[in-house]
Amino acid sequence: MPRVAFYFTHYQCLGHTTRVLSLVAALKAQKRHVTCDCFWGSLEQPYLDLKAFENIHVLPYPLFSRDNFRSGSIRPAGAVQARAAFLLKALQKKTPDIFITEYFPIGRRDCYEELLPSLMYLARQGVPVYASAGYPVLDGQDMAWRTRVLPLFKRIFIHSPEQEMRQMAQTYPPGPARDAYRAFFKDHADKICFTGYVVPKPLVFKETEKEARQFIKGVVKVLVTRGAGAYHQDVFLNAIRAGDILGRNFVLTAVAGPTTTDAEWQLFNKAVVAGRVKNVQLIRSTPRFEELLKKADVCVSPAPYNTSVMLLKHGKRAVIIPMQGEGRVVLSEQPMRARMLKAVLGSVVLLPAEAAPEKIAQAVKKALKAPLNNSVVPQTWLRGNGVFAHEVFGL
Repeated sequence: MPRVAFYFTHYQCLGHTTRVLSLVAALKAQKRHVTCDCFWGSLEQPYLDLKAFENIHVLPYPLFSRDNFRSGSIRPAGAVQARAAFLLKALQKKTPDIFITEYFPIGRRDCYEELLPSLMYLARQGVPVYASAGYPVLDGQDMAWRTRVLPLFKRIFIHSPEQEMRQMAQTYPPGPARDAYRAFFKDHADKICFTGYVVPKPLVFKETEKEARQFIKGVVKVLVTRGAGAYHQDVFLNAIRAGDILGRNFVLTAVAGPTTTDAEWQLFNKAVVAGRVKNVQLIRSTPRFEELLKKADVCVSPAPYNTSVMLLKHGKRAVIIPMQGEGRVVLSEQPMRARMLKAVLGSVVLLPAEAAPEKIAQAVKKALKAPLNNSVVPQTWLRGNGVFAHEVFGL
């Protein structure tokens, strides 16, 4: 019975968690008797049902949270050493047959020191180590640490089409940065496998708020999702306020996300109550997100990985407002993905600075008029789940 262990971290968003759980499901579909453990490197997400994992080991001193997304991880004295020792001891006590790191070493430089002792131990034990990353984004321009650690990895799975790598290269200015990016993928082509997108499996929540059985009636259904780790509250607020401008023929279902703070939830509710038309229903979290997306005529969203994949899967019209980073974090991933959604699905793209209520309402109406041809989405783009499981087990 093969035993697989995942190591992953997150900023309290659901994107990375969803992708890991989808990969666990793919492994278990490929081999019925596989067991999957998790080394959880961030704050816990107690609202999620995580029974897909046989064992969950929560590392001490979580380095990442939504509070330090902008400023970087907070490292109390001795935290890295304590986390490294915890991880190594657990792996020595029960060594897995396969070890998978999520996003590292494509990103997460902060995790290098805590992972290195365990990666070296696993190498001595002959345990294959794989990397799993949703997209070909190299955090920072320092390649030296990646060069040191990459020999310890058997394969690097990037869960997107290879076209994303070529598009991402264009987001770098011509010169050394772009050359270094391209060189990384060229130099390690023998280890890198572009699987196509991982189609997200529905998350299971321990408890969810009661949703109205009968949604507000309207001719045009608009799904508004916050996505992107639940940031950009101003954009989400403006999308709610666009309901008044769109009028009674439109009904908006706005999903704030389970990481929404109580203060944010009160702010969003005030915006809904203040609306004159009363055509907005606000939901904090829902296990039926994909169902809502399928039924929507237009989606208003940033360009996070999982929502974008579902837009491609179901061929939906959309207004995309890509997150571009905050503070020290500069993201090229979402703008790149927004351009792809515009090219493939005809999505309307707004920058966050442009996303006033009036502009969002205009964009929704424009998206409704745009021709939609979802037949141009190559099916190979949506086979990441199966390709990953097949490659991990060497089938």
